Amino acid sequence: MVAIIDSFKDNEKIVVLVTGASGYIALHCVQQLLENGYTISPLRDLKYSSERLELVEADLECPDHWPK
Repeated sequence: MVAIIDSFKDNEKIVVLVTGASGYIALHCVQQLLENGYTISPLRDLKYSSERLELVEADLECPDHWPK
């Protein structure tokens, strides 16, 4: 992973599409890419998700962003 990250460092902005971003391996890849300044577009197939699934976008450092 480090070799891939280093090979792109000359580019100003790279957006990386990560499939299965919530999976174990992809999660570690996403973390490394974010730490190195990349923009990530995660992709996850939700067709098998429950109707009860609620996606929430929140800043984890700001308690006011959490749903009540």
